[in-house]
Amino acid sequence: MDEKVLQAEKESWVKIEDARGNSVFSRVLIPGDVYYMPESDKLKATFGNVGAIDVWLDGQLVKKLGPANTKKSGISMAPDALSAVGFAE
Repeated sequence: MDEKVLQAEKESWVKIEDARGNSVFSRVLIPGDVYYMPESDKLKATFGNVGAIDVWLDGQLVKKLGPANTKKSGISMAPDALSAVGFAE
């Protein structure tokens, strides 16, 4: 099981899309908000402030997916793609 959790460190708009581009989740997360992602290897994410979101994979914190105050889209949320980014120390 590859549990993926998004946790807002600072405010950020987050959009999760399935393989067809359909929106699965879209809203602004504020500090402390947590979103448990559905089981799927085909989800892609867009973040309005990518550095404000912590990504957890099976209880381990993944390294930041980008710098603070930067919009980033098309990020694969597949477990192997997240593992390739590496884990925070």
